[in-house]
Amino acid sequence: GFDHNSSVEGIGIHFQAGIINSSKCAFYSSSDNIVFHYSNSTTAVTWNNSPLRASLTDSSTDSTGYKSFISCLPNDLRSVIKPVKKYYNSSGYTQDAIFILSPKELELTTPVSEPYSAVYSYYQGASADYTKRILNATTGNNVGNSCPYWTRVTMNASQQYIITASGALNSSAVNINGGITPCFVVG
Repeated sequence: GFDHNSSVEGIGIHFQAGIINSSKCAFYSSSDNIVFHYSNSTTAVTWNNSPLRASLTDSSTDSTGYKSFISCLPNDLRSVIKPVKKYYNSSGYTQDAIFILSPKELELTTPVSEPYSAVYSYYQGASADYTKRILNATTGNNVGNSCPYWTRVTMNASQQYIITASGALNSSAVNINGGITPCFVVG
C-alpha cells in the first residue's frame, strides 16, 4: 500500500512478496534443507533477536552457506528499499529493510498490545474473510498447498503467533517450520 502507517513508518510504497500466477503464496518448505524457524531453540526469543529476522535482513551468508533474503534481491531493487520502523510489541521495535507482518497488520487481534501498528489496506475486512490470509507454499513438498506462516509478534517466551493454513491466528512453538511472507518498502 501507499504510505501505510506513514506517521510511524515514513512515506513509501509497501510490498509483500508472494504472488505467483495470481495466487498469494508464502516461502515454505517441509524439507530439512530449507527451514524457516522463528528460532532454532525453545528459549525466549522476540523479533529483535530472532534468527528468522537475521535470515531476512543480514547481508552476509549464514553458517550453513545460505544467503539472506535481502542478499538474493537484485542490486537495483536493494538500492531503493528503505528501512522502516516495525514494532513487535508495545515498546520494542526494529528498523528493518525486510520484515514480516504482525497480526494487527493482517487485521487480527491478540492480547499483545500493538499500538503503533496499523492494518494494511489489502487485509481490511479480513476478519470476516479469512481467505485473504490463506497463502500457498512455493517450495518443498507442499507446493500449491496452503501453509502456516510466521508473524513478528511473540505470544510468550516460547510461543510465536502464526497464521494457520486456514488463515486463522494461532500460536506455535518457535522451533517448528513455518512459511514467511517477506515485506519491504520502496521510497
